[in-house]
This record gives sequence, structure tokens and C-alpha cells, in this order.
Amino acid sequence: MDTLSLSVNAATHAEPTPHTEAWDPFNRPIPNVEPWNFTVLAVLMFVVTSLSLSENFLVMFVTFRFKQLRQPLNYIIVNLAIADFLVSLTGGIISFLTNTRGYFFLGHWACILEGFAVTFFGEFTLGLFLEWTVETMDCKDWTVETMDYRDWTVETMDCRNHGL
Repeated sequence: MDTLSLSVNAATHAEPTPHTEAWDPFNRPIPNVEPWNFTVLAVLMFVVTSLSLSENFLVMFVTFRFKQLRQPLNYIIVNLAIADFLVSLTGGIISFLTNTRGYFFLGHWACILEGFAVTFFGEFTLGLFLEWTVETMDCKDWTVETMDYRDWTVETMDCRNHGL
């Protein structure tokens, strides 16, 4: 009896025999994928990670450098830039390094760190983005509701006096 077949809902599952060696992503590359595929992925991840790190750093730097840009709506963009910077810093670099070799040569800790960082900073971005958006809209609504518009006058424009 080479394999043990189990049937669940018309789907079969075969247990590997003792002679079959299971592939481990932490020990060696996938045997049926050519190495040049991982090289292409490594180059692509290098380009994407480099662009992401530089552009997000530029957004953060310019916002913190110039006080005119420190507006509530711009803080939403800065929040997204910080989270994306951290995702690229952890996930992008680990993904680039593992694609250069074709497998997770850094071990289980790098796999867990990459998964955690991408998930955490993604959730962090979504949560703070929604929070900042709601708070900004509340401040705008409060300003509109509490302002006194009675002294505001609207002047009509007469097109004949302006040569139109």
C-alpha cells in the first residue's frame, strides 16, 4: 500500500509515502522554477521598494520641513506615507533578499516578520486613515455649523461693467 487515499466531499487527498521528500521553502529553492524567474522578481522588488522608500520619505520630509503643509488633510497623506514606508522597509527588503536566493534563507523569523509587518502596517494605515478622515470631517462640520453667516454679503457681478 503506497498511499493512503481519503475521500471528503468527492475530493481525494493522498498522503505522501516515506520515499517522497516534501519541499521546504526554508532550505532550498522550488525545484521546478528556473532561477532566472527569481532574479526577475528580485530586480522588480528592488525597483518597487526603492521607489516606495524614496517617495514616501520625500512626502514625510517635505511635510515636516514646510509648516504650510501641516494641514489636517495633509496629515492623512503623511499617515499613509509613514505606513507604506514601514511596509516597504520591512516587507520589501525581506522580499528582495529572499528573491535573490530563491527561497527564505533568512529562516522562519523573517517570514513571520514580513507577514506581521505587512499586515500590521496595513491595518494601522487603514485604521488611522479612517480615524483621521472622520475627525477631519467632524472639524469641518463643526466649523460650518458654528460660523455666523449673517454678516456675509454676496455681491452680484455685473458683466457690463467688466467688458464681458
